[in-house]
Amino acid sequence: MDNSRNAALTRWLADYQGLDMSEEQVANPGKSAAVFAETIRQTAAGLAFDTDPASFNRLLHDLAPDELKSGGSK
Repeated sequence: MDNSRNAALTRWLADYQGLDMSEEQVANPGKSAAVFAETIRQTAAGLAFDTDPASFNRLLHDLAPDELKSGGSK
């Protein structure tokens, strides 16, 4: 990748992904992959991937307008 593309990608990563990477890091895909993997690992650590789907349905029901809830007044 040439320097102008590296600079453009570096700006895009900072602006839209919140990643502060140097052009040197962007130029080396292996180094970039390591940075991305670590960022994803840190971000995903706080997410609940094994939450019971029923809690999502309950949340949707709780957020729905009363007239759309089953058993609600019409």
